[in-house]
Order: sequence, then C-alpha cells, then structure tokens
Amino acid sequence: MNLLIDVGNSRVKWSIYNQDEIFEYNTLDKLDFNYFRDILMRFKDIKNVAYCNNKEHNNNFLNKINHLDVNIYNVSETLVLPFESHYNSIQNLGCDRIALCCGAVRNYLHDILVIDLGTCITYDLIIDKKHLGGQISPGLNIRFKSVNSFTKKLPLLKFNKNIKFIGDSTKTSLEVGIADSVLFEIDGVIKKYINKYPKLKVVITGGDYKFFENKSKKINFSHPYLLMDGLNYIIALNENKN
Repeated sequence: MNLLIDVGNSRVKWSIYNQDEIFEYNTLDKLDFNYFRDILMRFKDIKNVAYCNNKEHNNNFLNKINHLDVNIYNVSETLVLPFESHYNSIQNLGCDRIALCCGAVRNYLHDILVIDLGTCITYDLIIDKKHLGGQISPGLNIRFKSVNSFTKKLPLLKFNKNIKFIGDSTKTSLEVGIADSVLFEIDGVIKKYINKYPKLKVVITGGDYKFFENKSKKINFSHPYLLMDGLNYIIALNENKN
C-alpha cells in the first residue's frame, strides 16, 4: 500500500492506494506529522510515501516520516518520470504539475492537455509523452479576492456553484463575470492548442473541476484523483531503484 500526500496552496490532500486502486481519500487544513504518523500506525501495510509540496520545503516533516520505516519519494525532477520534459528548466516545474503529467500519461494514451482548477489554474500540454510546457492563471477564489482587494466597494465573495445566467445585482454580476471568465478562458486555451494539435484530448481536475466539467464541450475527461494517480505511478516507476 502507498500513502500519497499533496500539500497544496489551500489544503493538504492525501490518499491511500492499494496497488492501482484508491482505497481512501481525505483532506486537512495543514500538514500535521502526528496525523500521518497515526495513519501509518493504523495501516501497517503502507510501505511507500510519495510527498508533493509546492508550498514550502519541509525537511523536518520528511525526516520524521523517514523514521517510520517507509520509503519516501519526495517528488521532483530527480525521480524517474514517464515523460520527457521540454520545459525550459524542469527544476522550476512544480511537483504538482509533475504529478499531474505522470497521472495523465498513466491514464490516457492520447496527446493530452491537463487542466488543474485549483488555487491557480494550470495547463500542461503533453504530446507523444513529451511535456511541452503550459500556462498558469489565477483560480476562481483568487479572482474573487482580487476584485475585493483592488476596489473600494466590491464585496469579498466565495464561489457559489448556483451561478445565474445574467447578474441582476452586484453580487450575482461578480459571480457570473468571474465564472464566465474562467469558462471562456478554458475554452480559449483549449482552442489554441487544438488548432496546433488536432488530436488533442482534454482532462480537467482540481478542487473546482466539478463546476466546469459539463460546461464545455471541449473537455473530454474529468478525473478528481489525477494527481494522486500520478503520485502512485511515480512510486511504481521508482520503487525498485530505492
């Protein structure tokens, strides 16, 4: 069994995989060694831990976990990966995007565009198992916060999934405007890449994927655990080299 930990900008996500099947998934507000120690004590069959943290370098956490008789895979470009990177400097490619690309290669045989709708929206283009790069833009909640921060009268809103077709108040106008800005961006980015790579397929994932999965006909797949699949695949590619 494998324990997979993703420390994101907003939440810590974790899962347990039994071979290629997800066994358990949950989230917590912050990284907590005691919490994960208890998981490892409860599930004695866990032998590997894949760790992805773009937020901070937490060697203290890794050192503590390392004393619990498990193999640690701290996700970076130094590990064996199933894709070739054409990024200008793969050292600057976030470990979350590395894991997402691994999950995409593991799950889809097509040329694929991975769209992760999280705190930021990331786009990663994989052609013939080559990661060509992508783009990054503000996510939904960043957009809501920015209009509040840079204006005097616009309120700070949280994303409401019941978006109207047209705004009939300041609140609903903001909701429609920001939701549409993301949707139109997604459609535009997909169109840009499909114009160059006509056989391209598109998968969305991330915390806000559910709202958009049926909003665009250009999206082929949705996969809530794509990053976790990628972390699990990284362990499979590297465990014989430990």
